[in-house]
Amino acid sequence: MPLRPSPQDVAVASALATQIVRAGLQRVRRVVMVGSRARGSPRADSDLDLVVLVETPRTAPPWGPADVIAERKRIQSQLSRPPIRTELWVRTTDRYAEARGVIGGVERLVDTEGVEVYSEPLTRPPVGRRTPDQVRREHVSAWIEHALWALESTTKMELPSFPRPVVPGHPQTVEDASRICAERAVNALLVFHQIEAEKRDGLTKMIALLSRSDRGCAGHVENLLAGSNRPVAAARQVVSEVIRRLAQDRKMLPYLSSSR
Repeated sequence: MPLRPSPQDVAVASALATQIVRAGLQRVRRVVMVGSRARGSPRADSDLDLVVLVETPRTAPPWGPADVIAERKRIQSQLSRPPIRTELWVRTTDRYAEARGVIGGVERLVDTEGVEVYSEPLTRPPVGRRTPDQVRREHVSAWIEHALWALESTTKMELPSFPRPVVPGHPQTVEDASRICAERAVNALLVFHQIEAEKRDGLTKMIALLSRSDRGCAGHVENLLAGSNRPVAAARQVVSEVIRRLAQDRKMLPYLSSSR
């Protein structure tokens, strides 16, 4: 029998959705709970993940990452503090329409595991500007950036001045940040091959999934991780190997320019 979200989590999500809609400048069209709490399998420290779909005017320029971040911060600033640590994912209805069928982004999760807590009709048909292949490469680039962020965290955590305690939800040790870095790098390759994986799968299963499409790289990554007692150095090598592998596809090069 499939798991279902708890009534408590749905109630919290619904209450937050009411506030999000109020803060949304009449642009919010859907609020959807995804992640472990939507699947009904959270840990005690799991976030409540909410995807907020906003509709922009047809004549408005398409939103980029900076616009999405600004809107998320603006909405978050107007929410009361929820009883569960909450992560907002803001997307336009246009972006959702063009990315919902591509593995690797939160847009797909809206369809595959989402629990809708607010919905109203669109006022216009979505406008798609990117092909699924372009979206896939954008997702790959984003996962590489996430991996590099985790790698940067290891450098900060090794400094004597690094504040304690760490921010909830962030890596808590150098080893933890190194593992997250390697997982995200490997997931970038899985997304490139359109192989679906989840955070709870762990590196071992993710490498096994990768071996189906790229046995050589999967074996190399496995050796890098197994043969080193220096987790940061191993994670850095994994990222370098993944970027090297991705760069063999010339169409990926523009998406990797900021990562190399």
